Amino acid sequence: MDLAKELEIILNCKKLLAEAFSVGVEEIEFIRTGHTYMYFGLTSPYKDTLYFRIDDLLDTFELKGSKWVYSMTI
Repeated sequence: MDLAKELEIILNCKKLLAEAFSVGVEEIEFIRTGHTYMYFGLTSPYKDTLYFRIDDLLDTFELKGSKWVYSMTI
């Protein structure tokens, strides 16, 4: 998959998340070091911002304190 297609998918996911959960995605970033990671934060006026990382195996981790804690596999 090329970068333009990946970006299109990410932006579509961002739009769907914002519509479905009434939250905003603060930042999306890909870092490539042999694996692909997507980092994003979910914001809401009602709760603290939650930060997540999804790897190329679709394992999702939530940032709790200074550690990434496994949350789920998509």
